[in-house]
Amino acid sequence: MNTSDFVLVKAVAAGGSFSAAARMLGMAHTTVARRLRQLEAYYQTRLFDTRAGQMVPTAAGERVLESAGRIAVEMAELESGIKGEDQRLTGAVRLTTVDILAWHYMDRIAAFRAAYPGIELTIETGTELRSLSRREAEMALRLTNRPDEFLFGRKVGRFDFYPYCRNGAAQGEVGTMAWIDYSGRECGGPAGRWLKQTLPDVQPVMSVSTPLIMLRAVAAGMGTGLLPSTVADGYGGLTRIVDEIAFSVDIWLLAPEALRHTARIRAVFGALG
Repeated sequence: MNTSDFVLVKAVAAGGSFSAAARMLGMAHTTVARRLRQLEAYYQTRLFDTRAGQMVPTAAGERVLESAGRIAVEMAELESGIKGEDQRLTGAVRLTTVDILAWHYMDRIAAFRAAYPGIELTIETGTELRSLSRREAEMALRLTNRPDEFLFGRKVGRFDFYPYCRNGAAQGEVGTMAWIDYSGRECGGPAGRWLKQTLPDVQPVMSVSTPLIMLRAVAAGMGTGLLPSTVADGYGGLTRIVDEIAFSVDIWLLAPEALRHTARIRAVFGALG
């Protein structure tokens, strides 16, 4: 066996069919089927059974998948460990974050780029953060009150959320206003709990995924929403309608433990921390 065999078995298990695995691997489904049969001939046992139209790993298949997982982790640790020994202030750093944090920290990121022109910084934003454990990024700037314990990190700030509306839009009782809710993971839970506890009769008129989209929606007069004060107070054109914090979310800068001593990673911690 080789590592490509492990990748094939993992794809079949994840996709549940030859066709799905073929799409994931970018090859013909007949090739996937042939290679799997060759592996089963090599082991002299079936690795998958078909149940309700889905390919399900047998006990032997589960053992192959477990080994594949361990080998993938060891390879990732090997690569990260070698990268961690790199003390040059050059190279590439991929930072995964959400749009509001990229927007909020852009001045510091600009100062970092000016100070370290030899480091190629890539910022990837989205509602779903890239995985550090699967080497999809080297660093993460996250809104979270529960950072992953297996990562090295530092709390670099905090967002305190208050309800805001566009200037001049506050009329009558707070409960009669049109409210905008969050659908994103880190803000959706605490925002929903606050709204239910504070204004139980309010039904949000719409939902947005991130605080930056909330900021634009509120500024456009589409409704009232919870926003981080450090962003909303400096934006202009917005009115804070309640002076008590609705909820708070910490800001963490994180990296894999194996990369914590890499010079370019320390440079990013210094700039954003």
